[in-house]
Amino acid sequence: MSDYLKIIRLTAPSYELVSLTEAKKQLQVDFDDDDSFISGLIPVARDKCEQYCNRVFTDATAAILFESFPSGKNPLSIPLPNIVSVDAVSYIDADHSSQSVAGTVFNAEFQYLWPASAWPTVEVQGVRVAVTCGEPVETLAFKQAMLLFITDLYEYRGDLTERQVYDNLAATTLLQPYRVEMGI
Repeated sequence: MSDYLKIIRLTAPSYELVSLTEAKKQLQVDFDDDDSFISGLIPVARDKCEQYCNRVFTDATAAILFESFPSGKNPLSIPLPNIVSVDAVSYIDADHSSQSVAGTVFNAEFQYLWPASAWPTVEVQGVRVAVTCGEPVETLAFKQAMLLFITDLYEYRGDLTERQVYDNLAATTLLQPYRVEMGI
C-alpha cells in the first residue's frame, strides 16, 4: 500500500456545521457588532477541526496526494471516510507530464481503490486521486468542538504575548475518536 502525502479540499463547503446564531449563543453575544468577525471564525474552527481529524466534515470534493501507486494489482487505501465517488485518478510521469488512469474500482466499505488491470509501472513522481465526499453521519461532536474553538478564538483575539494559548483539550477529546490516518 502507498502512504498518502496530504488531503486538499478542492471546493468550499455548501454550508457550515455551525451557524452564526449557534456561535453567538455559545459566545453569549446578543449584539450584532461582531457578526462579521464571528462569521469569519466559523470556517477557521471547521478547518482546524478537519485538519486535526484529517478528514472533511461537510460535502466536498478533495484531492488525495500519494507518493506512488502500490505494486501490481494491490489496492490503494483511500484515507477519507464518507467518500461518495472517486472522480479521477492521475499521476505525474518521469517527464513531469500528467497522465490519467482509466478503469478503477472503488470499494467504499473498505476504502480501497483497485486498478482495472494493474497500476502503471512507469516511474511515478506523484499520484492524485480526486474524490467527492458526503457529510458524515456523526456531526454532533464536530459541532461541539467547533463551538469550543470559536470560543477560544473569540475570547483570546487580542495580543497573546502575555499568555500562552493551548489547544482546547475538551475539543480535541471530542474529536479524537474521529481522527483518521494518524501518524502520517
